[in-house]
Amino acid sequence: MAPMQNLVRMAALTTLLVSALSTPALAQLSPSAGSAMETIPLRIKLGVWRPSGQATRNLSGSQVPGGLIDLSGSKAEDSRTLTVGYFQGSSAGKSFRIAPLLITKASAGSSGSSGTSGFFTSQGVGAYFIDAAGSGFKARYGGYMGAGLRLSGGLFVEAQYHYVSGSVNGASPNGIALFFGRRN
Repeated sequence: MAPMQNLVRMAALTTLLVSALSTPALAQLSPSAGSAMETIPLRIKLGVWRPSGQATRNLSGSQVPGGLIDLSGSKAEDSRTLTVGYFQGSSAGKSFRIAPLLITKASAGSSGSSGTSGFFTSQGVGAYFIDAAGSGFKARYGGYMGAGLRLSGGLFVEAQYHYVSGSVNGASPNGIALFFGRRN
């Protein structure tokens, strides 16, 4: 029952986040044309990480809820971004936490351009801070490759495969991450 409760919580949080970041809400939060909300390109992704290793699933369960935030210096979709995130799961009284800090880049596919519907690819490299069963956060390095689909209104869905070198207490965050997100 716990994985289903986590999915319900993530769905509720996603709905709240998307509602809060909708155009009318942004207009109320940033009435001036030069406000920070309008000038800082931001992508927020909420979803689940699905670890591929059994040792990790024993600590986290099969789905680890969490999210990523991409901060960029440019509105162009193909610019490099700083990505920070946090995921936490538990199973049988044990926990697994991941806090990635990555340099990432998304590239528009041939169908569509920045801001319109269409496919895109993404990739990133950096540090994954991992806490497996109370080990304290330990840094491991890795990266990911991903693909997604831009929807209308700045919404998108994305799937990523993460590979991290090494493990912590036998657990590694290697696996697939699935996201629903919004960009401003």
